Amino acid sequence: MKISETKTFEVLKAESTGNDTPKIRLNNSTVNDSVQLIGGVLEAQYTVGDNYLLFITEGNPLEEALYIYLIDNQLRIKDTLELSAEYASGIFKTPLIIGLDSIKFSFFEKDDNWLLSVSDNPKISFFNFKYPVKRKKTFLNRTWLQLKKF
Repeated sequence: MKISETKTFEVLKAESTGNDTPKIRLNNSTVNDSVQLIGGVLEAQYTVGDNYLLFITEGNPLEEALYIYLIDNQLRIKDTLELSAEYASGIFKTPLIIGLDSIKFSFFEKDDNWLLSVSDNPKISFFNFKYPVKRKKTFLNRTWLQLKKF
């Protein structure tokens, strides 16, 4: 599937209460509906076929987390990844579309490069991730997103 930049989502509300992880509400102008996700700052957004790929950070560069969401056109989460490490700063920088199905970006340090690939069909993953990449589901997953450091 071809990845293309988009401006379909706009931030309606970003809120953080106490020590809780921030939440962001995004409106999709195409379907005229909204979705609430973990994170506080919408960093980048793309279309991938009929799906959307969103990069969202918490907005705390001193101890940052990057959340990557693959969302269908009904605004349901198909897959999600988190890139974070305790007490590690991070800034999402230099996203670049590579080929048809991948995005290269920098996160923790300027020479810390990551490659995110989006599959056409889900793959079955059995504990297929390594720190600092995290998934909510940890055992047997259907995954579209693959993230690796290079």
